[in-house]
Amino acid sequence: MAVTVTLAATLSLLGPRVRPSRRRAAVASSSATGELRGLLQMARLKNVPMGAALVAFGAYGARHAPPRPPTMVASQLVLGVATTTIVTTGSMLINDYHDWRGGVDTAETKPGRPLVTGEVRPETVKLVLKWGYALHLTLLCLVEPAALRLLVLANTLLTYLYSVHLKPVTGVKNAVCAGIISMALGLGAVARAAGDGLHPLRAVWRPLAAVAGLIWHREVLMDIEDVEGDAAAGVRTLPVALGVGAAARLALAPLLAAAAAAASAGGARGALASSSLLLTGALAVRAQLGGFAPALLTQAIELSPFLLLVALSALTSA
Repeated sequence: MAVTVTLAATLSLLGPRVRPSRRRAAVASSSATGELRGLLQMARLKNVPMGAALVAFGAYGARHAPPRPPTMVASQLVLGVATTTIVTTGSMLINDYHDWRGGVDTAETKPGRPLVTGEVRPETVKLVLKWGYALHLTLLCLVEPAALRLLVLANTLLTYLYSVHLKPVTGVKNAVCAGIISMALGLGAVARAAGDGLHPLRAVWRPLAAVAGLIWHREVLMDIEDVEGDAAAGVRTLPVALGVGAAARLALAPLLAAAAAAASAGGARGALASSSLLLTGALAVRAQLGGFAPALLTQAIELSPFLLLVALSALTSA
């Protein structure tokens, strides 16, 4: 029943049909090759390795829990990576579609986006999403045990709620996005352990905190990068509502909490993990002191995933 309800929700998530005038404009400037290229651009495939790495870190971090048979662990991890990939890339397509349909992405704010240029038709995005989520729900039926299946389903539903309903809510979208991404690590931990419900998450609570805190912080920095376009479109992100300086300072709070959790691991691994997270904050502070110069802000955003990998490597090494 849950799968049926979820399928109905995902197939209807894109709402009303596109107005004919916009459809004709999009069709006129698109081609099959161009659409494929545009869809790949919208899917932001560079995020896929990070999602797969988080699943792997979760499984490795829970390696001391009672193990499942190796073949079952391997199959469930493959399913975990596959479902995470579909959710990750699908969320990017949904995000771009709703930003285009809602007037957030325009020729003035996001001139290079495929839906804005007409390189990709909105009908194509809807078709890809429908088939993608149909595949996702098929794979979900193969996920075992029930706790892992529920975790994957919860992640999918939260992604849908974020893209369609929660993204416009000031501040909430950053926290929800952090939760969605950190759940990939939890998925790996639950897939690794045998018949223990969600208890394997206790073995990776520090890595989970590191992912959630850093991603939360990074999402606010990305909002600072887009502050002019968001303000023009009437999207009240934290930088738009509070100002870029106040938003940057507020974004340090989840990062400092994550660093404190990492430091509690003790020893060299705790010190390395917390230092990596604090270095992320230092890059953000440097960007703020530099007036949020594009080069400094981009560096703070782009280096944070690598520093997160250092922190996760340290925290899961024991």
